[in-house]
Amino acid sequence: MGSHTELAAELEKAITNWWDAHQSPILLSKLGGLLSSDIQARIREEKVGLKRFLAEELPQMRVLALGRHGGGVAPADKIDGQTDQEITANFEARRRRELVDRIPSYDRSVWQAFRTRIEDGVRRFLRVQKGEKVEALEVSPEESPPPGEEWIEITPADLQHLTLAAPSARDIHNAIQSWARGRLDPTLLERAPEIRSAYTSESPARSFGRVGTLESVVVGLKGFTRDELARIQVPADVLLSLLERSRRDR
Repeated sequence: MGSHTELAAELEKAITNWWDAHQSPILLSKLGGLLSSDIQARIREEKVGLKRFLAEELPQMRVLALGRHGGGVAPADKIDGQTDQEITANFEARRRRELVDRIPSYDRSVWQAFRTRIEDGVRRFLRVQKGEKVEALEVSPEESPPPGEEWIEITPADLQHLTLAAPSARDIHNAIQSWARGRLDPTLLERAPEIRSAYTSESPARSFGRVGTLESVVVGLKGFTRDELARIQVPADVLLSLLERSRRDR
């Protein structure tokens, strides 16, 4: 590679930043994606093995086996005195806690209902029935509330998280869970596997397995919060394919 120093500097920064943010080793499979696109391209072209490079060029970083995860790395001074077995056990325990605390993929109607304020005088309802897609409805003061026990009201008191300057995905999730508690099974609020918001009736039909247009992707992304969007990583080749397809379809 033209500059081992440049690669070493980027790797050290990425590993250190990850540790500072998560207090955990970063998997080698994830590390490459944190590097600049230029460095990633040079790694591919020159077939640089990150594990070997780290071991030979960055002794201040410690490469770890991490069991079935294919290896990871962390600043050596942060895990000084710990064995690989101890670090792996702590890593696995942390991942289990994260899975338990995972934010479900909610139905788009549910997520929207809990991320937008209710206007004065308006009443908001969700229709929740097992085996059916969740429906949202707002009625004005002059209108009667929808009939049927399956329509459950969301009040401004259920949306206290929206008083925060920038409510996170976790804040919205907590509000949904609190609203559902004692009323219904919260799993009924999650997005069904066969329901994909990017493929609504407003979007043109497309065959399975084909890459959608850029417009269809934008439609789907509108259902996410800024925090969720910030965590999405799109490979450049996928983005290029979407742009080329979108241009052809115009």
